[in-house]
Amino acid sequence: MSVIMTLQVTGDPKALEQFTSENTEKMQAVLEAAKRHGLIAHRFYGSDDGSSVMVLDEWPDRQSFESFFQEQESEIGPMFASAGVTSQPEPKYWRELATHDAFGWGRRNLTARAEILARTRDPRRLRLGCLIHIALGDIP
Repeated sequence: MSVIMTLQVTGDPKALEQFTSENTEKMQAVLEAAKRHGLIAHRFYGSDDGSSVMVLDEWPDRQSFESFFQEQESEIGPMFASAGVTSQPEPKYWRELATHDAFGWGRRNLTARAEILARTRDPRRLRLGCLIHIALGDIP
């Protein structure tokens, strides 16, 4: 089962948006690296009061994120510094609970999950990726 990773820091969301709009190639390079490490979904969020930035990601597992972050830390650091972040980011990992009321995330996310699972060498994950594609009708 995949994990959600959140990373919340004190910083200026507008400054981060400014940095990213001025460095789109760097942002795309980091995104491509994340995808190589198995990233399923990713978003940045800014607090309503403009004092915090949060990263919300979905990864196949904790190790995938940690491997990506270690590899890309030299690129991610300046991004956070541009938003005035001075503390070391501390990710938190979350697992989905079986509460029988799941809703949303949509087909696009399921398709991304299936593609990542289908690329793995782990037979169980490969099977799961194929089953998702079959359920979505991508494979007859």
